Amino acid sequence: MGRESAGANRLPLWMSGSAPFTESLSRYLAGRRWFAGKSETLRSTEVVESIPIQTDENPAFLLFVRVGYASGSEQTYALPLRHVSPDEKRPEAAPSTSGYLVEGGRGGVLADALENRTFALWLLRTVKEGIESAGVAGKFIGVPAGACKRLLDAPPEALDPSMLSVEQSNTSIKYGERAILKFFRRVEEGINLDDETGRFLTEKAHFEHTPLVAGSIEYRREGNPPATIALLQGFVRNRGDAWKYALDSLDEYFERAEQSGNPIPPLPVKAPSGRRLAESEPPRDARNLMGGFLSAAGLLGKRTAELHLALASGPEDPNFAPEGFSQHHRDRLLHGITGLAGEALRLLRDNIPHIEPPTREKALCAIAGWDAAFSRCRQLLERPLTAQRIRIHGDYHLGQVLFTGGDFFIIDFEGEPERPLAERRAKHSPLRDVAGMLRSFHYASCAALVRRKAQSAGAALLTGPLAQWACCWRRWVCAEFLRSYLSAADSATFLPRDETELDALLNFFLLEKAAYEVIYELRNRPDWLPIPLDGILELVEP
Repeated sequence: MGRESAGANRLPLWMSGSAPFTESLSRYLAGRRWFAGKSETLRSTEVVESIPIQTDENPAFLLFVRVGYASGSEQTYALPLRHVSPDEKRPEAAPSTSGYLVEGGRGGVLADALENRTFALWLLRTVKEGIESAGVAGKFIGVPAGACKRLLDAPPEALDPSMLSVEQSNTSIKYGERAILKFFRRVEEGINLDDETGRFLTEKAHFEHTPLVAGSIEYRREGNPPATIALLQGFVRNRGDAWKYALDSLDEYFERAEQSGNPIPPLPVKAPSGRRLAESEPPRDARNLMGGFLSAAGLLGKRTAELHLALASGPEDPNFAPEGFSQHHRDRLLHGITGLAGEALRLLRDNIPHIEPPTREKALCAIAGWDAAFSRCRQLLERPLTAQRIRIHGDYHLGQVLFTGGDFFIIDFEGEPERPLAERRAKHSPLRDVAGMLRSFHYASCAALVRRKAQSAGAALLTGPLAQWACCWRRWVCAEFLRSYLSAADSATFLPRDETELDALLNFFLLEKAAYEVIYELRNRPDWLPIPLDGILELVEP
């Protein structure tokens, strides 16, 4: 294991907490896509850690910046910054610190170090060689995995770094066609699920349809759990995510549907649920109209089942061993859906006067049907379940799957970011993932419809022949996905042993997901409210 010190790189003067610097930091953070506190009122900004990074170029530092909000909550973010002289050609600059970072009499600004080739290669070497870099309160250390040497065994030109333009809750650096490093902007102590799950799938389950994990970079502070700062994975050459693939396929499907001369789909659009959905067989006309995406949905169902089988393949590892549903776990499920339903119903009732008439009718029907739906939920959870709980993806939808052109790779095992770590790491029925993907197909069919009709979601989703064609596509795609999933996972202990329980448990998670969507859409995109309402009505109607 290597060790590097800052040498001549002094700790910068901003550690004294100068007001102009922290004010510029606040402005910079507020403008970043990955900053999660945009809806909060910022109360304070403080640099709590500075780790000098030894490179051959200008000084660089990894800063940990803690922000406090008026609500009383706090978050910490990782900012790798490098000094840029005034005459150096540079990308978009980070906060101007002229007069606050002065090395050898030079002025300049700070820029995002991840955009710098030398710094990006230093991060790669940190993982590969297990390099340690000391900070004020802790240390930055590379933790290579078993696949690291194999992945990075390539000439330097094959590992040339470039920062990806797509930026969400993390920033990614691609190293040629070999590796990708995800730099987590939010600093959270404790187990990183993407790292933990990825290493299990790579090293123990040997699951081939997720990027292999080659190592990570951690921040360690004595007496505290480590925080994962970056994760190094194998790069998967792809054509985009499955969401993009679905939307492109839907565009072609709508073209063929309009050219068919049939204004109405060649089948009922009302979809059965549970195993009855999986037993449905699309007619030849529907298969022809949907093209290759129908078989692709079946392949995705198979890969999803293989993922769950892999996650259930470690009975000797208590973190991954399958477990039964105790009364406690059933009570927690019921408590969770009761809370979601209560919030969804409250928001629906409060917003009824503001919802447009066609959608208002759906909302009123959904409200009227809740009692019967939750009566079935209670009946399901009042008796023992034959299914088992396992570790699952936890935030499964088309955007979490890469399409290679002929296959699928499943990515991002961090779970829903707003949920606590313990909850994201808990074991659940894998049918929760299945429900998430089925709901994602629903959203894809509607998003493509909106894009095609080039108008607001509310109007586009409710009327017209294309809306019926969208329902037709969704029915058969969901059926193909579910049929393939159940076939591939047929003997798994995590599935219910009887069809009645399987149907009830799957419908439970579909209802849970749709209730969550109602809350989200009412708060963020009211025009999209018809989508979860339709999902609910399919479950509450006889």
